Amino acid sequence: MAIFVSGDHAPIQPAGSPGFAGSAGIPGGTAEPSSSMALSVTRHAQNPLSDSFEFLVCGIDSLDLGLYILWNYKFSDFISKLDEKKQDAMRANGVLDHNPHERQFIHLAAGKPPNYRYHLQFPEYHLYLSITEKAEGSPNGYLSVNSEALWKYGLPYVLETLEIDLYHFGGTIERIQPSRVDMCADYRIPDGLTLPFLEAHRVSRAKETTFHLRHDVLETYYVGSPSAPVRLRIYDKDKEIHAKGTKFWFAEIWNTDDIAKVWRVEFQMRRPFLRQFGINSLEDLWQKIGGVWAYLTEEWISLRLPDNDRTARRSVLPWWEHVQKAGNAYDSAGGVRRSGQSDMLAPVEWYVSHVAGCLASVAARLNIDDCTEAVKVLGDNLEGHWRHKDFKSEVQKRSIRLGRISCDQEGGGL
Repeated sequence: MAIFVSGDHAPIQPAGSPGFAGSAGIPGGTAEPSSSMALSVTRHAQNPLSDSFEFLVCGIDSLDLGLYILWNYKFSDFISKLDEKKQDAMRANGVLDHNPHERQFIHLAAGKPPNYRYHLQFPEYHLYLSITEKAEGSPNGYLSVNSEALWKYGLPYVLETLEIDLYHFGGTIERIQPSRVDMCADYRIPDGLTLPFLEAHRVSRAKETTFHLRHDVLETYYVGSPSAPVRLRIYDKDKEIHAKGTKFWFAEIWNTDDIAKVWRVEFQMRRPFLRQFGINSLEDLWQKIGGVWAYLTEEWISLRLPDNDRTARRSVLPWWEHVQKAGNAYDSAGGVRRSGQSDMLAPVEWYVSHVAGCLASVAARLNIDDCTEAVKVLGDNLEGHWRHKDFKSEVQKRSIRLGRISCDQEGGGL
């Protein structure tokens, strides 16, 4: 789910983007930019971000999912092809392939040890597959969704695309388990952040901190070890974008041509942390994401004034108060279908085209050359297929999986 919400006072919501135009419960953090682009440590201590910040957006920037895949037929043939392509990829920088609908993807040589031998790269995600046909105690597939796909198109679109891609390989998804979730909130901070400022105001359960400076200027501040179940990263997003040169599209998400002085607060949560919070499905994630953000920004770490000997009684910095309240946006954006996203799903025309191709194949096998008769025969067979199955329940499960409200919940159609 590409959950991201713009600030009340910042004109951040791009037209047609899959988010909310405003966020209830989040006070305005916008202020006139300072005439100086940098503050001394002393001035930071005197006025630690009381109003000199602008809330841009919050959301899930990175999402990895464990997939429990049911392979319907000819799994051994599929694995043989994957092995062949993997060998070819070892001799080249990936091997280009395509499905029956000419959707291209790449076979890569390196899998994801120790569980996933095969690596397929699609425009929206990386898909890793194991040699195990049946997923029992652990997933037999692993999905790593691209950040750009999450922000621009949303998770419902990505999951529907995945289901279509897996269908061509002979697989269907039985269950999805979140494995890694990166939640973030972006702010324009004209005066920037400094290492002494963060160190002086940090109150955290995690003891380990690291940082990266360039020419004595802070670029990244870490709380927690790289392998920890949860880790915080506060970093200069502008510097990262220019260093990598691949994420200038964030200007569209922020609805600005000026990407300077944007800082990101980002929590990386791995499977052990998600398990502790009972997050074992996407439904769990949407229901609990707001509470997780509250725990992380209020109990796990906070930035506070050194105005009391007892850290729990210290005053929370105004900027960090706003960071904490960004969780309200996650609560409201959780597992519901948001305005602007319904048109991001695969179009109905795709399914019509696919069924039309199946219709011709069915007609050929039954020796029927009349389209109307073939449609009736196919319709009768489809109805017979679902007659003894719970069609309504299946539709609701797929709706939830795609982050959409079911018919019963919404009181209408999907």
